[in-house]
Amino acid sequence: WMNDYRTESTQFVRVDNLEIASQVISSGGGIGVIPCFHAGRRPEMVKVFPEPVSFATGWIVYHESARDSARLRVTVDTLIEFFESKAALFSGRP
Repeated sequence: WMNDYRTESTQFVRVDNLEIASQVISSGGGIGVIPCFHAGRRPEMVKVFPEPVSFATGWIVYHESARDSARLRVTVDTLIEFFESKAALFSGRP
């Protein structure tokens, strides 16, 4: 994503820590890509692009032998319900 928007003269910083990235961006260090659910907690941040610039897919993985476990089914159903109820938060769309 950064390579699509930067030029040869553009300075940039790469960090592998979400909190550090948020501090750099919110202190006026430029624009960056961080998860919407994190940026939403920082009122000083402004969304620059109307559409998400990146996304990730998550999987719920468990061993085949646990497929019929009631405890596992409750856990999976709870996770699905949580992520569906928070879809707007995770997608960056209102």
